[in-house]
Amino acid sequence: MFRMRTKKSMPVCQDARRLVGMSMLLIAVLMPMQSLAQVVGNNDPVRLAPGDVIQVSVPGRPDFSTIVTLDASGKVSVPQVGDVALSGLTTSEAEFVLRQRLRLFDPSIDKIEIILQSSKESGTTFFIIGAVARPGEYTFAYVPSYWDLLRAAGGPSENANLRQVRHIREVEGRTQVSQLDLSSLLEGGDVPDLELLPGDTLVLPALLDGISAVPTTRGVKVFGAVNVPTVVDISEPTPMLDVLMLAGAPAGNSDLEEIWWLHPVGDVSQTQIVDMREYLRWGDPLGNPMVYPGDTVRVEYFEASWFRRTLPLILGTLVSIGTLYLLWDRIENDRVY
Repeated sequence: MFRMRTKKSMPVCQDARRLVGMSMLLIAVLMPMQSLAQVVGNNDPVRLAPGDVIQVSVPGRPDFSTIVTLDASGKVSVPQVGDVALSGLTTSEAEFVLRQRLRLFDPSIDKIEIILQSSKESGTTFFIIGAVARPGEYTFAYVPSYWDLLRAAGGPSENANLRQVRHIREVEGRTQVSQLDLSSLLEGGDVPDLELLPGDTLVLPALLDGISAVPTTRGVKVFGAVNVPTVVDISEPTPMLDVLMLAGAPAGNSDLEEIWWLHPVGDVSQTQIVDMREYLRWGDPLGNPMVYPGDTVRVEYFEASWFRRTLPLILGTLVSIGTLYLLWDRIENDRVY
């Protein structure tokens, strides 16, 4: 009986030990795989996306080294190469693509380093449109200066009006528009006190077609409905309202909705009608354009319409007729009684 119980119990013990051994072996196998999965997950390569800012470094070729931002289509503009699509690539893959493109210009280039400076996912977004090389949306890991934003957009165009840049900001659902003079950024002067905030938009207007910022002759002839018709002595582009103030300011009977502005272009003069009331009411910069030396400005006199001019006469006539009729009616009534 003892031997029979031993023979029956031995397989059970062997099965139990075998089960424990297999469990330990399975745990030993799965633990390294789990650790490997964690490592792979933590090092999942980041892929470039529109709005990312990258630094491109090319050893020995500083002319190719630059900081660029992927535009809305996922492309970057590299000097001497042009637009290159990098969206969806890792930094290593982007390095390979750029290296192949740059080697077309310099076969000795064998190394390129790309560093992701800021990602749209964690950065702050700004917008710049108008007369710049690459208008669009730009993301920074920090709050940029005006110069940083202009540089990221490729700089202002040749016909950019830096003296009348519009700064647009959304505050509690309402749009605030300010006018800035950024011309000092290119001259090493003072910068505006208004700081950029995430989501801000800069609009760089362009100068009128054919108008050059290079002074031709000194002075602006100002006449019409101004207090002191004169030649305002200026040597650089000046806002029209400043020119009018130097001419004694517009007269009380001036029509600010119709200011004639003549600008000579070669042998031909271009004429434009300026509505300054739009500038005074809403801050529209088109109502206060830059006037150049050699220009002519005439402020029209306000003329009321025919109806407004004749209405007092018509009312006076009706009152006189009514008075005479009442007087006649009273006299007739006195005769009857």
